[in-house]
Amino acid sequence: YLESVLGCEVATFVPPNNTMGLEGFRAVASAGMNVVNNQPYGRLLGFPRSPSALADFALAGSYALRRKWGGYSPFEVQSFAGFKQAPYQTVGPETDLKKLERTFELCHGVGGLFVLATHYHAFERKNVGGGTVRQAIEELVEMAKRAGQVEFQTYTQVWRPTPS
Repeated sequence: YLESVLGCEVATFVPPNNTMGLEGFRAVASAGMNVVNNQPYGRLLGFPRSPSALADFALAGSYALRRKWGGYSPFEVQSFAGFKQAPYQTVGPETDLKKLERTFELCHGVGGLFVLATHYHAFERKNVGGGTVRQAIEELVEMAKRAGQVEFQTYTQVWRPTPS
């Protein structure tokens, strides 16, 4: 339905409140979509009961081990059987802009993916620093432009395979 209204492919799902169960992840994969959230998919798998679940369980375990040993950036897309998962950073009324700026600097330092997520209805709300959510987003975009070697991308670009 959305594709006919928008006139383009809809290939990205962002779950409400950043939360969904294993059935939600299965539905995303079944629909041929990808997901933007910070929920550790691997922890939901439990004991794998199919070859694809076993493959995803192994992938999730490798991401967790690489993160523990410092070889995995929390700013990269994770690929599973049937879908990809990208992390995001929240920009809302509870956002500490200085902390988010430090997170961007860490992400930029490792050449990672920095996705900002907000709700359109929050743009004019004040954040903890006193400015509005809109101002925080504008400041972060300007910071990214000044940082250099930053590419602003659509989700279509984010989901493309990375060149080896």
